[in-house]
Amino acid sequence: MTAISADLRLRMTTVVLTVGILAAVGLLLAGAADAGFEKLKGRWGRPDGGYVLEIRAVDSRGAIDAAYLNPRPINVGRAEATTNGSTLKVVVELRAPNYPGSTYTLTYDPKGDQARVKREGTE
Repeated sequence: MTAISADLRLRMTTVVLTVGILAAVGLLLAGAADAGFEKLKGRWGRPDGGYVLEIRAVDSRGAIDAAYLNPRPINVGRAEATTNGSTLKVVVELRAPNYPGSTYTLTYDPKGDQARVKREGTE
């Protein structure tokens, strides 16, 4: 067994601590980014009928896996989430023959656990 110099031992310890700290910070940042978007997951129903926006997943960048049902599926061309402070916003663009370019913007109110909807386009 060879002896490790004090200088080498200090450098190895520094590397291990640095890697550990970077990993912990990365996990905390990923958790913080995902935590806000997780609230968006689920089925959001429109109060005026059988329309449902189902948000299946949201990644840390805000890309959304979503379905829009009326009650049959309508193609979702684009869906993304953004944050502004504690406010979460979702933009969904539909791409279907009777819904060309219909866009929904949902603004999530965390206090009331509700989303306000602004609709643009045809329907």
